[in-house]
Amino acid sequence: MSGLVAARSPYVITLDPADRQTLEALSRRGRAEHRQVLRARIVLAAADGQCNADIARALGVVVDTVRKWRKRFCREGLPGLADRPRSGRPRVFPAAAVAEVKALACELPAQTEVPLARWSCPTKMLVAAVRAGVGRETAHELIKEHSLRAAGSLRDGRPDNPLLATLGADERFPLDIAQLTELLADRTPFTGVAGDQIAEIGKRVAELTGRFPEAVGYASESRL
Repeated sequence: MSGLVAARSPYVITLDPADRQTLEALSRRGRAEHRQVLRARIVLAAADGQCNADIARALGVVVDTVRKWRKRFCREGLPGLADRPRSGRPRVFPAAAVAEVKALACELPAQTEVPLARWSCPTKMLVAAVRAGVGRETAHELIKEHSLRAAGSLRDGRPDNPLLATLGADERFPLDIAQLTELLADRTPFTGVAGDQIAEIGKRVAELTGRFPEAVGYASESRL
């Protein structure tokens, strides 16, 4: 726990051995809720003396998020890292309906008869992570976290995209860099449905030129 002192942050965290052990265990749990892992890492970094801006940059979050959980831990300790009851009206959809929607979102392309050509690069990584046993929400947040960090590196002038290297090195993510590289080796599927769309447009153009053959050789006059 901690007290309020005049420092870079007014909330300075000092962990006792039991709290540190609990937080370190939580920060390494690959299947824990991503938000719980993130909160534990924020507190551990703060206890190690890092400033809010450095913690936010390292974890790929905004500074306000770091401030929130640093302050909450200072005031309430470990219980302060738990989610608080939400206000507002109750959920409209029953739990069974929510579960069905989540199950549908986790289905593989083959199950939905939609080819991988209609799935993006992040979606392909997400599907592979879910197949490897990681929860969909956790996998999504990890990909988002490392994508934001990679974008920051590119903005800072880094010549290559570090996404696969950092994501593959994260022990919370089930695929290493070699597996990610192999998974994404074929770039052609990431054109989406462009191939199907081009074929459809070509088909429609052929139908029009068949009906109006005189229009094939038409050339507009110069308007300038």
